[in-house]
Parts: sequence; C-alpha cells; structure tokens
Amino acid sequence: MSAVAAVPWPAEFSLGSGVVAPANAPGPRRRSARVERILILNLTRLGDLLQTSPTIATLRALHPDASITLVADRNFAAVARGIPHLDEVLEVSLDDMGRQILEGGEGLLSAWTMARDLVESLRCARFDVALNLSSSRMSAILMGLVGVPDTRGWSATPDGCRVICGRWSKLFAASCLHRAAAPFNLVDTYRLIAGFAAGPEALAFSVGAPARAQARELLAGSTAPRVAFQLGASREIRQWPVASFAAVIRALAGVGIEAVLIGAAGDHGLAATVAQLAGVPVRDLTGATDISGLAAVLGECGLLVTGDTGPMHLAAAVGTPVVGLFFGPALPHDTGPYGRDHLLVHAAVPCAPCAHAADCGAPYCRQEISPDLVAALVRDRLAGRWEAIEQRARAEAIARVHRTDFDAAGFFRATPLDGRSGTNDLLRLAHRTLFSEESGAPVISDAIDAPDGVVVPWAAGAAVFARLGLLAREAAACAQQLARAGSAASFDSVEHAHAKLLAAEESIATLAATAPEIRLLTTLTGFERERLDSGSVEYLAHQTAALQTRLARRALHVARQLAGPLQQEGDSTWMSTATATL
Repeated sequence: MSAVAAVPWPAEFSLGSGVVAPANAPGPRRRSARVERILILNLTRLGDLLQTSPTIATLRALHPDASITLVADRNFAAVARGIPHLDEVLEVSLDDMGRQILEGGEGLLSAWTMARDLVESLRCARFDVALNLSSSRMSAILMGLVGVPDTRGWSATPDGCRVICGRWSKLFAASCLHRAAAPFNLVDTYRLIAGFAAGPEALAFSVGAPARAQARELLAGSTAPRVAFQLGASREIRQWPVASFAAVIRALAGVGIEAVLIGAAGDHGLAATVAQLAGVPVRDLTGATDISGLAAVLGECGLLVTGDTGPMHLAAAVGTPVVGLFFGPALPHDTGPYGRDHLLVHAAVPCAPCAHAADCGAPYCRQEISPDLVAALVRDRLAGRWEAIEQRARAEAIARVHRTDFDAAGFFRATPLDGRSGTNDLLRLAHRTLFSEESGAPVISDAIDAPDGVVVPWAAGAAVFARLGLLAREAAACAQQLARAGSAASFDSVEHAHAKLLAAEESIATLAATAPEIRLLTTLTGFERERLDSGSVEYLAHQTAALQTRLARRALHVARQLAGPLQQEGDSTWMSTATATL
C-alpha cells in the first residue's frame, strides 16, 4: 500500500469527492442513519489485533445487522480469523508489497497494481463506517483513497496530508505521544472510537477442538502445575534477561511447577539458553504450534509469565492469568492484558516510559524486576494469596505491582498495590475522570483517591492546569474579539485582535514547553484544530474560540481533581492560591 503514495496514478484515475479513485468505481457513499457495512483497518501485530476484539464486539452490539470486514496483514490473518463477530477478513501482504517496491521495475508496477486493486475493491464495497486503528502513513493514505463517509482514525487529504478523524481518535493520537498521562487502556480507546457500549468486554479468540487436542498431546506425560513463559519479544529492549527467566524457572521447579517455554521458531536458541541456565527440566514448545495451537496451550497452563507481548493478550483472551513484566517503553495502564486479576510488574524508573523507538545503551530498568519477586508472585497468584501479594508489593522500592480490574464506568484499570500514588498516577486518573465524563459514562469520582482511599492533592500540578485554564479563557476571549472584528470587516480591528490572539496562544505554548504534564490537553487541542484551514475570519475565529473554551474547561476540570480538598474553598480562592507562585 505504500505504493499508493509513491507511484503516480495513471490517466484512468481521477480526483473525485476528495479522494483519488478509479474512474469507473462508485463514488463515496453518503452518510446514512442505518449502518450496513463497517470496515476496520488494523495492519499491526498479534497483540494489537487481539486488542481489537472487544471493539468488534462493541460494533456488533451497536449494529447487530451490519456486515463487519477487517483488513489485516497476511502474517497475522490467522489471528483475525479467530476473532468472533467478523463477517470477512481481507489479507494484505505488506512484506510482498515492500519487497516489490524495493525491486523496482516490474516489481514496482506489481506493487502499484496490488494497491490499486485493494482500493478499488474497498470502494466498491461502499462501507458506511471505517475505523483505521493503524497510525501509519500508508494506512492513512488508504483510508483517504477509499473515501468512507464516516471515517474514524487516520486518513489523508487528496494532496497526501495525514489527518485524524473523530474526537476519540484524536485523543488516541495525543495519548500515544504522552503515554504517562494516557487516561485509557488501548482497548478502551478503540471501543470509544467504535461507539463504546456499556460494560467491559473481554478479549476474545476462538480455539477449535483440533487445536485443543494438539495442546493436550504436547503437554501429555506430566500432572504437575504448569506455568508458561514467553521468552522473546519484538525488540531486545522489551525482553527480560535470560538469566532472570532461568532463575524464576529454577525457583518454581523447586516447588513442583513445570515450565512450558513458548514462542516462535526463532526463539529456539533463546529457549535452549534459558533451559541450560535453569538447570532443570523444561518443556520447550517454541515453534511447535500455530496461533490456535498456542492459544490452546496457554489455555492448559495455570499462568503465563511474559513481557508486554502478543501472547500476553492471547492468554487474556483464553482466560489464563498473566504475570506481566513491564519495562522500557511498556506501561501496564495503556497496554496491560484486558481482564481482571492479572498481575503487572512495572519497573518505575525515572526515565519510564521511554519512547517506542528508543535505543537505550544501558536498559537497567529490566534489572529492577527481580526474579525472586516474580517467582513469589507466580506462587501466590496460583494459590490466590492476594494479601501476601499486597505485602510483597508494599515492600518493593522501584518495581510496582498492579492488579487489573474494571472501574464503575466499565473502563480497564491497573491499580498499584503498594499504597503509593505518584504524580503520574494522579495525572492519569485526573484525565481519566475528565474523559470518562466526556464519554457519557458514569462519573467515577469527584476527587482523585490513592489506592488506600486517602484523597491526595497535588498542589503544584493543580496550579499548572489552573494556569492553563486561565490562559485558554483569555485566548477564547481574544478569539471572540477577533470574530466581532471580522464581522464588522474592520481591517485595523482584525489585525489588532489577531495579534492579541497570537500572543495568548504563544503564552499557552510557552507554558506547555516547560510543563509536560499539560501536553496531553494542548496536543489534543492541536489535533482538534488541524482542519480549521479555510473559511472567513469570523468563522475561523468562532471555531478557535470554541476550541480554547473547551481547553479551558478541560484544564480547570483536571486542576480541580488535582487540587483535592483545596477546591472546597471555591474556584476564586483556590485558583488564586494555586497560581500565586506561577
């Protein structure tokens, strides 16, 4: 599909309805109240596809008679075919297309033909709603070319500029850039984009009888309790050290627990190294199954120990508890296994989370999760000793242990069991309360509560958000003044009001440059205004005023959450106190 962007379209393609498409293809379908055909684009990996399954269930609940089509990478099409409620899975071979583009010549033409055929087939299907859950440029261009009337997620304009469509897709994009403050788990963000039906939906993956029979055969010969270990990861920075895995396996073998090593065929060497270091018998199933077989094996195990990987989500989908290890770019709150009573251990070092593309020369965070802690958590989780788990969590200095469940609004949460609330915890929960309210879900609470139930104010954070709210109010007033000047068609007044608006917006940008905690809201506002590029001065000024008013409301909402008991003094008093030092 990258060929769509790289190769000029030939003469039989024409500009129409804002997209490039075959001249004989039907035009984009007009938005209608009845949704008959839904398109989902998710060209990512195993875990991301599995995390789409509650969204598909949500769409089925909202539109029971609609046909739902998923476009997936061919390498992971087997995962897509195990997700319930889908009517059609279309495969796209990104590897083949990329190889042909690199070959050049006839290969480039072949890649272009594949892209053209895909675009034409999707346009002919005349979808009513499309969800692009991939953020890549190629997926955005594909969405722009297909031209579905109600597109949510990344799309593209006729000149190739990427745009984000839909309010929750914009929050998703902002959360990806500021993950420490992200209010929702990825699954819940997907569900909000789809429409969000009330109540949590579990991950889902169908396992057939042949796969279950294969799993029982692979695991035959032992009646010992089994714990699966996913050793590999997509990148080394996401992989727990082999010596640590070996130490856990050795400790569990001492109490009669059998280790089942899982992974792809490429993980054979890793499994052999871990087995040698452990010095105890293990069952090595790396490369022994397909996706359905792996799901069945996980279903036969009492627990999975893993990093933030695709098999972690597969275990959650088949109901197997997880002890998840989160370090480097991984955060338990945004990509933790969607379900109840999983245990997630996060190496909460000062630099966490690092960027997904980070190339750390000394990823010491992996060492902050000790094998002794993991082995103890596995034993206690298998035995259901929750009080012992909480005691261990409170004894840890760096590694934080979280237990997963759902809040009253039906959103996933990973609650730290150590009884502490850091500034990131408070920041995330304040944003969560704000956007839960915007979603129409029940309001979770009127204040941020620590895990032990004590209200914890963060005065400095409240002050920054209060300052942002006041600056946004000022910017909104300047925009309204500009709208009045534009209505009166007074050039001098327009110029003066515009200068004041620019100064107010510059003050917001300066505050965001020095206060990273507010950047989720300011980035979101930037995404919300990205398509305000045409119209009269009066129209654009009115739209800008509305955006700044919304930013002010959001900022003051978060400020009140972070102020805790201070807000009981009344807005004028606590905001004056909070912003006095700024």
